[in-house]
Amino acid sequence: MHPAFRIFMIVVNAILLIGNFIDIGYFGYTSRRSGYETLKALLISSDTLGLLPKYVANYWHLALLWFGFLLMMIKWFPKNQPDLGKPISSFKNRKWLPALVSFFLLFGGLAIARGFEVKPIRIISAHKYVTPSYIPLLLNTPFTLLNSINQYTASHKDYFSEEELSHYFQANQHFSRKEGFRNKNVVIIILESFGKEYTEALSADGRSYTPFLDSLIHEGLYCSNAFSNGYNTIDALPAIIGGFPSLLNTSYISSVYSGNTIRGLGSILQEKGYSTGFYHGGKNGTMGFDLFTRAAGLEDYYGLTEFGNMDFFDGAWGIWDEHFLQYTAKNLDNRSQPFMAVLFTLSSHDPYQVPAEYDTLFPGDSQILRAVAYTDHSLKKFFQTASRMSWYDNTIFVLLADHTSVSVTKKISSPYTHVQIPILYFAPGDTSVAGKYDKVTQQSDIMPSVLDYLRYRGRFVSFGKSVFSDPSGYRFAVSYKQSFYQMIDSSFCLFFDGSETMFMGKYEEDISLKTDVHKDFPAERFMMENYLKAFLQDYYSRLDQNGLGDTTLFFNGDDKQ
Repeated sequence: MHPAFRIFMIVVNAILLIGNFIDIGYFGYTSRRSGYETLKALLISSDTLGLLPKYVANYWHLALLWFGFLLMMIKWFPKNQPDLGKPISSFKNRKWLPALVSFFLLFGGLAIARGFEVKPIRIISAHKYVTPSYIPLLLNTPFTLLNSINQYTASHKDYFSEEELSHYFQANQHFSRKEGFRNKNVVIIILESFGKEYTEALSADGRSYTPFLDSLIHEGLYCSNAFSNGYNTIDALPAIIGGFPSLLNTSYISSVYSGNTIRGLGSILQEKGYSTGFYHGGKNGTMGFDLFTRAAGLEDYYGLTEFGNMDFFDGAWGIWDEHFLQYTAKNLDNRSQPFMAVLFTLSSHDPYQVPAEYDTLFPGDSQILRAVAYTDHSLKKFFQTASRMSWYDNTIFVLLADHTSVSVTKKISSPYTHVQIPILYFAPGDTSVAGKYDKVTQQSDIMPSVLDYLRYRGRFVSFGKSVFSDPSGYRFAVSYKQSFYQMIDSSFCLFFDGSETMFMGKYEEDISLKTDVHKDFPAERFMMENYLKAFLQDYYSRLDQNGLGDTTLFFNGDDKQ
């Protein structure tokens, strides 16, 4: 082998191995193999280079393992070039036989396992061989990365006519009511990585790492069956304040559609005279938050730059939650009312650091549990400060997680539990916002729920439903993970590839989703497929036609929700 070619092969394989080793540590947080969407998020983030040394230090064992593989490749990768002047061995000595036998065994094994198909293997092909829980184990990171590079644009089918579409799903919404609009402040608090399992509501180890959040659960409307629309931080904002999930192989924020016109919650409330702002203690420009929030109608951005005091910098992401949340409360006290604010915490993000003075204060056997407890403590101090301010009793708070994180308290983990998050509506001056909401709800329900609560009567586009109305309607949650859609309703978790159901599990009886029951419940599967198809058709059509804020698109003349 030529020395230059040998070096080329070692370098390429070493780079590809990096992806696999990264996912050994990263998989616990995302529950999937990294693809092009992860690469895009890293490229648009201003934090990537600064955080790289810290991640290498935290995951030194993976870096060491990768380096060991690199040394083995250097040592054992073929060095000698064949002697082209030497005669080829005689056909009779049969040195070719082992290679030929190996080839036919390999080809035969693949044919038996996959069948004689001419279609290329894709990410979604994994569904043929294992249940959803084991798909990431069957795949490898370079494969998912290469297969997702050219799949970040919308690809939709027209499953229904426009009349049939409105029978199942309609993103155009309108609340019919006679009451006038109420000018209450809106504060949405997005809690970084607060998986439901960390709360008292679900914690399998019998402990709560969020005692303050748990106390609010008993004072507000707690959604006990709530789900995220995505698996990454960058997917949360479009769902929560835009009303639509990211159903692409990359986040909406980093997609070719990010320049589309949207009419987010901030835009709608600005039309009603609200002042609006976004608060995140990270470096300005992190994950494109500044660009998207402005597009969604949040006119003011407050980040690390605006905070202006590096004494409270955590050394990784930005300002410690305790200090930035206090800054936010005081800033809100100076805003003109009514206002809408979105506050995004960050201390409970990997690498899960806690200020030195709290090192031994918070419970938990892992870094993430201590970080979650610290953010909960910071949240408590925020509410203590806010409760003394004049705007507090005239405010509805929405508290929820952006996504789940690594499972450290539960013995069972599955694609169903990977999207379970807490969602809480809390209005300190309104005792009617109380109790438990047991129906399925999702992040994209936040926007219509807030507008419903405020008695908004205009038209808007959202892929969610209000939790304050439509008590008998069919409710479901949708997310997307590497070529398949996951849909959850009150009984089933369904996986759909755009054409057919790949798997359907009954999660209350089989939370691990190991048993496929789609043939046992044909009527239920057919209903779920139709609702999901209508949802996808409306969603992708709006992406293509720049209609995420267009209430005339697919309008059927019905004033009801």
